[in-house]
Amino acid sequence: MAITREQVIRAAERIAERGERPTNPRIRAELGEGSYSTINAHMKEWRAAQQEEQAPEPAPAEPEAPEVPEAITAQAQKLAQELVTAAWRESDRQHAEAIEAERHALQAEYEKLRAERAGHDAEIQELNDALARVEEQGQEAVAAEVERTEGVRQELEAVRRQHADTREELAAVAATGKASRERVEELREELEAVRRQAAQADEQARQQASAQADEIARLRRELEAAQGATAQAQQAAQAAQEAAQAAEEQAERERATRIEAEREAREQCQQQLAALEQRAVSAEAKLEAAQEAAQEAAQRFEEWMKTSKRGWRG
Repeated sequence: MAITREQVIRAAERIAERGERPTNPRIRAELGEGSYSTINAHMKEWRAAQQEEQAPEPAPAEPEAPEVPEAITAQAQKLAQELVTAAWRESDRQHAEAIEAERHALQAEYEKLRAERAGHDAEIQELNDALARVEEQGQEAVAAEVERTEGVRQELEAVRRQHADTREELAAVAATGKASRERVEELREELEAVRRQAAQADEQARQQASAQADEIARLRRELEAAQGATAQAQQAAQAAQEAAQAAEEQAERERATRIEAEREAREQCQQQLAALEQRAVSAEAKLEAAQEAAQEAAQRFEEWMKTSKRGWRG
């Protein structure tokens, strides 16, 4: 807040009452604030007013003094001139001291302001540098987030493609299971035909047929077990498909959880597919064994029929 004329005048009067000359630095020290330009402007007005008040009044007319010798008059004029010169010199000296003090004060204030400005400039530069670093970090963070999002999107797309492949594989397994059931039914009919033919043979043939029937029954149990395994595989495949669909829905809600769930579902599907493949291989092996046993039974039955016909002819 700027100081007022009244404050400057009151401070000058207090300094003058203490017997001191009211200079600008003393007034500023008395007030504790204010600029030298403002103080100097108010002090000019105050000094002008003081000079007007102190101006001597015209002296009343005095009676004519007696004539003074010229030597005394010249000496008095010389002395008066010396006194005036000394007074002017003293006034100039005091004024020069005041000006020098004001100059030093103004220089100090200028240095202080320049130091403050340098500090402000340094703070502004630091803030600009910090802002540039924050902007750079923000751009790097945005670029990293975009890159990470793109990676997650690509990974999700790969998982979806893998799930599509898994569904196709499950469909192929289901088709294979259907073909296996049809083949088992054909084998069952063939085995029934062999058993009916074996029942018409003699005791030895019946014993062989009975043994073959037992073997066939065992094979049938194994085939039924294979059918049950195939059904379980279909159920497992359906469950895996539902789990995969649930994993995809969960993946749409929470990206990180979705990826983990899809990985687990994919591993489960792979394990189940591996188990199904092992079961399918086992079922195929059993089917091949059953076919071989049926072929052997048919061959033995043909050999027995040939032997029986030769015996009848003999």
